[in-house]
Amino acid sequence: MQDFYESTNGESWAWRDGSYGAHWEFSSSANPCVDHWQGLRCANNASAEYNHIIGINLTSFNLVGTLSDTIESLTKLESLALSNNSIGGTIPSSLGNIEPLQTIILLRNRLHGSIPKSLGNLLNLDMLDLKNNSLAGPLPPSLGNLHRLTILDVYINALTGPIPDSYSNLTSLQYVDLYNNSLTGTIPSFLGGISNLTYLYLGENAFTGTIPDSIGDLKKLISFYANSNHLVGTVPSGLALLSELQYLFLYQNNLRGAVTALFNPAVQTALSVVLLYENQFTGSLPAGLFQIKTLTLVDFSNNCLRGSLPTTLCESTALQTLSLDGMCSAKACQTALLPGTYKLTQTLEGNIPACLFELPR
Repeated sequence: MQDFYESTNGESWAWRDGSYGAHWEFSSSANPCVDHWQGLRCANNASAEYNHIIGINLTSFNLVGTLSDTIESLTKLESLALSNNSIGGTIPSSLGNIEPLQTIILLRNRLHGSIPKSLGNLLNLDMLDLKNNSLAGPLPPSLGNLHRLTILDVYINALTGPIPDSYSNLTSLQYVDLYNNSLTGTIPSFLGGISNLTYLYLGENAFTGTIPDSIGDLKKLISFYANSNHLVGTVPSGLALLSELQYLFLYQNNLRGAVTALFNPAVQTALSVVLLYENQFTGSLPAGLFQIKTLTLVDFSNNCLRGSLPTTLCESTALQTLSLDGMCSAKACQTALLPGTYKLTQTLEGNIPACLFELPR
């Protein structure tokens, strides 16, 4: 523990007041568990031995420096939470030797280097949160060994390469956040077989190919973000059968086809935000979408849609924002629909529903 303290500049830690426990003092009589050192959780049979420490939570403690490899000496550690600090360096590979670890939370630090493949040895791991760092390199295939993992969060890093095939073994996953990296390859169809998956964030990467039909099998899915990639093809109509879906972000891709089959007001009773702008969708606006009572925000701008506004728009009483930019405005439609001229606000066809004139300013 002294190595950990010194390598993270313990003398400058942001200690809490006395009610949170004692400051760490490494004297001959030091007893971290009995003396209730701040940020530590100990087993019920705690003694003066450091290996009775089962939890470390030093969130927002102003830790600066690096993590020492000697952390593996905490052989009974179950939880490590060091978020919102300024820890640099790499994640020590020795962390993968602490078999009881169930939770690793290192978000919002300055970690760099790769994710150690040794973390795949932590068969009890339930949560791995590494978001908001500068981690690079591939997602380790070894993490596919973590059958108990429910949360995998690497949001805002610099990870590259594809989603490993071994992740098909992560059948306990509920929350996956790969948003804002540089991941490549296709969205694997096996994700649709992880039945408890509730939140799936794949946006702002470099994924190619199509959205697999199997995504429509995720009956518990609440959020699906696949925006800002290089996806092509049509969107699986199975999304219309996801009754728990609230957030659908598919903007800034090269998706095409009609969108009318993507929305079913009889099933999608929780849908709130639909962002499909900057694609190549064609056809008319889906009338059924505006019959969903929970809808608050819709953006279809910069697509290839045509036709009139559906009268069902008047039934969308919770809608706060509707962005259409006059239809037929996507650059991809310029030649096909507006030869020789590009207008941001092409004239709408048909009548504008009267309810729009009754909206408050």
